[in-house]
Amino acid sequence: MTCQWGLDSRASGRCVEASAWYEFAAIEAIPSMTDSPPVSDALQRLEGALRHLESAVEGHGEKLQAAFGLEDTLHQLGVDRSRLAQALDEAEGRSARLESVNREVSTRLVAAMETIREVLARHQA
Repeated sequence: MTCQWGLDSRASGRCVEASAWYEFAAIEAIPSMTDSPPVSDALQRLEGALRHLESAVEGHGEKLQAAFGLEDTLHQLGVDRSRLAQALDEAEGRSARLESVNREVSTRLVAAMETIREVLARHQA
């Protein structure tokens, strides 16, 4: 089997050059990849894209950490809300009991004042 460049095929299935000198000359003729401006530009663009990707991944990681922090804060707020709701219920219950006791005391004071007035009125007459 002959390759498209007229080279011999070996058992590996790869095309090989008939002349070792031509192989050496072909390798020498290939310009260095880093010396080529288009390749250099492409490498610079690739490096920039990788830096941008790294920044995006770091930013995403920071956002995830912030989200987990917000979840913790939200959980803590829920706990605080439950505690405050229970304290409010207890305070409202205590307030209702105090209002009831206040009405009872007020009623008794009015009754006591009326009794005192009656007693004073009888002694003055």
